[in-house]
Amino acid sequence: LSVFAAVVLAAQVPVHLELNSVTGIYEKGEKVEVYASLTEEFASSLSMRITCSGKRVTSANDLELSVNEKTLIYSGCFDKASAINVSVGNPEERNSFKTIGFVVSPEEFRPGFAEPDDLMTFWQSQIEALRSSEMQVTATEVEHPDKADYICYDLELSMPEGNPVRGYMAMPRNAADASLPIALLPHAAGVHKPHCQSSIKTAVNWAKKGRGVIAFDVNAHGMLNGQPQEYYDDLDKTTLKDYAKRPLVSHEEFYFRLMYLRLVRAMDYLTGLKQWDGKRALVYGESQGAGQAGA
Repeated sequence: LSVFAAVVLAAQVPVHLELNSVTGIYEKGEKVEVYASLTEEFASSLSMRITCSGKRVTSANDLELSVNEKTLIYSGCFDKASAINVSVGNPEERNSFKTIGFVVSPEEFRPGFAEPDDLMTFWQSQIEALRSSEMQVTATEVEHPDKADYICYDLELSMPEGNPVRGYMAMPRNAADASLPIALLPHAAGVHKPHCQSSIKTAVNWAKKGRGVIAFDVNAHGMLNGQPQEYYDDLDKTTLKDYAKRPLVSHEEFYFRLMYLRLVRAMDYLTGLKQWDGKRALVYGESQGAGQAGA
């Protein structure tokens, strides 16, 4: 019980972080300011950690923060393209840290190795073959607590090979045409744990952001939604066992090929919806989900 209490405590550090930029994108030499405040009284000591491109660059202990009053906790400039995270939390609770991130001159980011000559030719041929196949759509409305204001579907999009695209899609009910951005939400690695499965709650929570969002929480493998845990456990032990470690026999047999193509199919569907504003589309994920977002 004491361990459980500590985990709950770690998740409740009432810190709000804010940048002096709406977008979180800066140019080289531009001044970056990070502010922090408490949303309620908090007695424990707080510390700050800053990482640049994955490496710790600075730390600060015993931050003095006020409730609902912004305090400048970092100010500085960067002279090269960088990705920076600033985290604040209780140093005694590793999982308590809240993080805000920003990037400097992201247009200058470069891969760590050269692109194969046939990379884009291969993927363009794959995408063309995908789009030559008619998309069959199955959308079943699901129940949830906010159904009066937000509609959510168990959504399936056919694929010419492999498992279909499957996930939960939500948006404000009766949204006007051309009024909403898209958020496509791929998942981190794995099969049977909760973070690998599509969630009605996640889709609806994203649909509530801003003035409304078309949010599609899509699982990586085309698994069925809302099944008993035994279904996912069995996939993890059989069909999808060690999928990330399979030998790279050929381009066509590469496991992630169909994972990436499912995202293309999903985005093709989402950008065809009349509610999309025709401008804004976000792909957001962590770990394997970030890899999918990058692709």
